[in-house]
Formats: sequence, C-alpha cells, structure tokens
Amino acid sequence: MKRIYIKEQFCIGCHLCEVYCQVQHSRSGDIIKAFKKESPRPLPRCRVEEREPLAFSLRCQHCDEPACVYACLTGALSRDAASGLVTVDEERCTGCWSCILACPFGAIRQDTSRGKMAKCDLCVGMEMKEVAIIDYGAGNLRSVVNAITSLGYRPRITSSPAEVLAAQVVILPGVGAAATTMASLEKLGLAGPIRQLIADGRPFLGVCIGLQVLFSTTEEGGGHDCLGVISGRVKKLPAGLKIPHMGWNQVQQRLAHPVFNGIEDGANFYFVHSYYVVPDDKSLVAAETEYGLPMCSVIARGNLVATQFHPEKSGQLGLKMYDNFLRLAVGGE
Repeated sequence: MKRIYIKEQFCIGCHLCEVYCQVQHSRSGDIIKAFKKESPRPLPRCRVEEREPLAFSLRCQHCDEPACVYACLTGALSRDAASGLVTVDEERCTGCWSCILACPFGAIRQDTSRGKMAKCDLCVGMEMKEVAIIDYGAGNLRSVVNAITSLGYRPRITSSPAEVLAAQVVILPGVGAAATTMASLEKLGLAGPIRQLIADGRPFLGVCIGLQVLFSTTEEGGGHDCLGVISGRVKKLPAGLKIPHMGWNQVQQRLAHPVFNGIEDGANFYFVHSYYVVPDDKSLVAAETEYGLPMCSVIARGNLVATQFHPEKSGQLGLKMYDNFLRLAVGGE
C-alpha cells in the first residue's frame, strides 16, 4: 500500500504533480485525473490514497501523447497527427518549463532570443541529431562541445576519416597555426574526407583556423599549401597593428544569410588570430571586420560557412550563430 502525503508548507501551487499523475479513473465514460486542483487552496489534493509509486513514462497511458505535450500546463504544445512533430503555440507558452522537465531525451531547450519559449529540435521518439566535431589534436574542443550540447544536439568528437566522411554535419574548430593544422589533418588522413564532404554539399562549419585551412595557400611558416577548397590566400595582418588581433570586434554583414538570423549587423564577436583570409571570389565574403584594414570574417557558399572569430567564445550571439547554422544544416530552416 502506498499513500501520497503533501507537506503544505512546501507546496507552491505549481500543480506539476497534477500534470505528472499517471493514475486516472473512468466513471461514466469520463477520464478523471487522480490529482485535482482544490480551490481556493493553492495545492492539489490526491483522490487516490492507495496506489503504486509515482512513475513517469514517455507517453501518457490514456491519451498516448508525447511526454512534453502531456506535461504542458497551458496547452501550448501539440503533436501533429500526420507528421508526429511537436509544435509550440508561442501565444500560449508562459515559460513554465514543465515540458523541459518532462522530456526524457533532454531535447527541449530555452530559446534565449525570446526569453520564455521552449523549442524542441527533436520529435519525441526521434534520435537526437549528431554533429561531428573534428579533433586533429589542437585542443579547444570543450567550449565547442558545450555550445553544441546546450543547443540540444549530440556532439561526436572524432579524428576518424570514415566517421568524418559519413557525417551529415561537420564542424572544424581550430586554434594555432594553419601549417601545423594542415600537417595534422594530412597525417590523420582527414584532408581528403573534408574536401569530399564539402564537395558533396554537406553542411560544414569552419572556425578560426578551420576557416584559414580551407584556402589555397597560407603565408604562415614561410608559405604552405592548404585544403584548396576556396581559391585565395591567407595573409599576415599588417605591420604596426597589435598582433594577435585579440578581443571583441564588430562583424559587418555583407550578405543576407540564414546564419545571421536574429543577429544585428555590427554585432561584436570574439577574435584571436594573426592572419586573415583573402578569397579570390569576393562574392563569398558574408561579413567583414575592420582591424587596420577591412578583412573577411565570415565566408558562405552553399552549405559551407566559416568564421574567423570564435562563436563559442562570443556569448549568446555566438550560440545564436551556432544555432542558426545547425538549424540550417539539419532542418533546412
């Protein structure tokens, strides 16, 4: 025998216990929840004194709704019967986050740009979207992994050519020197797969050195060949400037691109670099930044996006840029 007790001094009247209740009784054909709100008291009362311990399952045993839809206090969540996708009615969402607590996959997250909305990047029951993060031994992966995880995706750190070539979404982060990075990519057998997946049009995001190695050549270290995905050169910042260029600087958008959705023109991002890219095709320059001269800070071509700055070190705007890229990559938004 199990009996439910409520300590009134601790109850704040959120009614989550009512939402999560799995026990219902049918009387005259009606389905009645065991927990109910007792007005004007703030706390719910349980009609069932003898019951099994509370257990939470993926779907409600009576209405077969996804856990997040069943848990929603305001009716803002609904599931499309045809597609199975869960959608959110922004007008009805109050930001109570009961759906986040209920989701067994950890798939629902806060949309920080709107403050209260919960966004689900996965349908309940679907596999979380995986993002391959290339590890070529340069470090600096943890901040990228944390950013991707916080957005509701599952990062896979890999140095396997086969895994990179099979990945649907790839991020190449980077710190250090382009020449050293190229040597590591060649040694690990990753240069060919990177060229191939970009040629195939699969979503690819390069960050800092991950931008520079996409070009034909670099002046760094006396001159070295790079991946040659983009025709152009990597040049050293002009003499007389403080090098490396380190800190926050404005990013002036030159192209209308989904990666900039919700990001104001001229927003500040965090830079750490001593070289800059000069593409032969100026139409690829999606954004520029002024540091002694106007330099390319973002390139975009199809599903290929690369930044000179570090989004993962750029606060909420950096997360927004990762979010925009990943939404574009996995959902074509």
